[in-house]
Amino acid sequence: MDRAEFIRRLEECGFPKSEYMIMSGGSMLMRGLRQSTEDMDLCISEKLAAQLDLEHCPKNSKGYYSPFEDMEVSVNLGERPYDTVDGFQCETLESVLEFKRSLMRDKDIRDIEAIERYLNAKKEIRDRISIVKADITGLDADAIVNAANSGLAMGGGVCGAIFRAAGPAELQKACRAIGHCPAGSAVMTPGFALKARYVIHAVGPVWSGGKSGEPELLRSCYASSLALAEENGLKSVAFPLISSGIYGYPRDLAWREALTACRDYLTEHPGSAMKITFAVLDDGNLRLGQEIMKELF
Repeated sequence: MDRAEFIRRLEECGFPKSEYMIMSGGSMLMRGLRQSTEDMDLCISEKLAAQLDLEHCPKNSKGYYSPFEDMEVSVNLGERPYDTVDGFQCETLESVLEFKRSLMRDKDIRDIEAIERYLNAKKEIRDRISIVKADITGLDADAIVNAANSGLAMGGGVCGAIFRAAGPAELQKACRAIGHCPAGSAVMTPGFALKARYVIHAVGPVWSGGKSGEPELLRSCYASSLALAEENGLKSVAFPLISSGIYGYPRDLAWREALTACRDYLTEHPGSAMKITFAVLDDGNLRLGQEIMKELF
């Protein structure tokens, strides 16, 4: 397995690139096993160490924590088959954890359990957020989200498409009854002719360089929408990429705020059964969202 494959497996196990460091080179003595070919040592960031209650672990020269108190974890990336210790192959993050468990003292088991809980939680969240290429108006979710304006009027883009599919007269009447929704907030109306039972109208910020509270307002759009859905007993919500159209929010930044907000909501509400879908119309936006999702999750 080459370096790229090992890093891919690390990411699949739930470690985003910002929260681990791979160091190569040198040899390592691990219970009598010397790896003289290229080695990789897993370390984690201070942020993740704090989340896992591992601040007591030693730091390396670059300020990163090794989560495994009394030794670095090294995986052989040489041409030959993996070395084994007591017949155990260390080929994935899970197997490294299992190998370490076999060497750990009882008092250290809590660290491994914390890491496994973290990995399981990350996987569960990844499984509940998806990005698809689809017309949001045709999705059979409990609610679809409209990228609304503060006056809740029929607009262009996604907003106009949702009004037309729902029945513009009925949806506009329901919106007029509400009247106004400030940026960062969300309100809900029936879905009328849509497959979705409800439309959640979320008002995103207009991009003005990112220094006027846009990230906070955009994250609030998603959090408010999910909270509103939860309060009304809904189990599935489909979002567009809010503010990335005529409001000018750069797509890569919009994806980061959207996915971070949804991840944080699910993390902070472990009892939630909400399934979240992002619907986009072009391949480029789909790929961008999927790439950023892999990085963040």
